[in-house]
Amino acid sequence: MFGKKARKIEQQSKALNRLWFINLQQTEILKATLEREERLLDELDRLKGELRNGNN
Repeated sequence: MFGKKARKIEQQSKALNRLWFINLQQTEILKATLEREERLLDELDRLKGELRNGNN
């Protein structure tokens, strides 16, 4: 009985570790996406400023 419980706990631990790692990967992907979007918005603001300055 104890062996079954120990195996079940071990399986659950492995599953949680996999989920944690997947979550970490998704977090890194989201961070990279956000950083890219921020750079694109900065570039858009810069280009808008250039257009305004060119139109004045």
